[in-house]
Amino acid sequence: MKNIDIRHWPTEKISKSVLYLLVLLTALLFVLFFTVGYDIPYDENPDMNAPLLTGAVVVFMMLMIVAALVVTVATAIRTIRRCHELSNDNLIPSARISYGVAGATAALLVLTFAVGSDDALTVNGKPFVDWMWLKMSDMFVSTALIMITAAVGLLVYGQAKNSARRRKPHVDKA
Repeated sequence: MKNIDIRHWPTEKISKSVLYLLVLLTALLFVLFFTVGYDIPYDENPDMNAPLLTGAVVVFMMLMIVAALVVTVATAIRTIRRCHELSNDNLIPSARISYGVAGATAALLVLTFAVGSDDALTVNGKPFVDWMWLKMSDMFVSTALIMITAAVGLLVYGQAKNSARRRKPHVDKA
């Protein structure tokens, strides 16, 4: 058997392998979820299903969330440490950019939590009124929408600026 040394793999190969593994695990779990014991009736309401592998799906989602949070925090700490060491790398104020992005993200999370809705939702025919979870779910949805909109807007702006730069004739001062 061949000895695999992951330490010498390029970053792209590692991230591709992790992506393929996560996609495979997710697809396998959901295929099993919908094929093994999916049509078991719920005891309290026989009109609803109580799939056998619901617990496995919930645990898998929780593990994925915890893993994403750990990777996010570790990456943020590593980036801030690296940018602190190279505070002005190639005339780019990377430390200031890192701190600005982290601060803006935190401020956006606090702002969207403050203005988020805490109106009761009807879930499975019953009202859900937990104030904190309603505000937090609204915070994450609103923050994600704002950040995606900003990313798309900046992408369009960058492409337009790049396109305008290409159209300008290049004047050689020789």
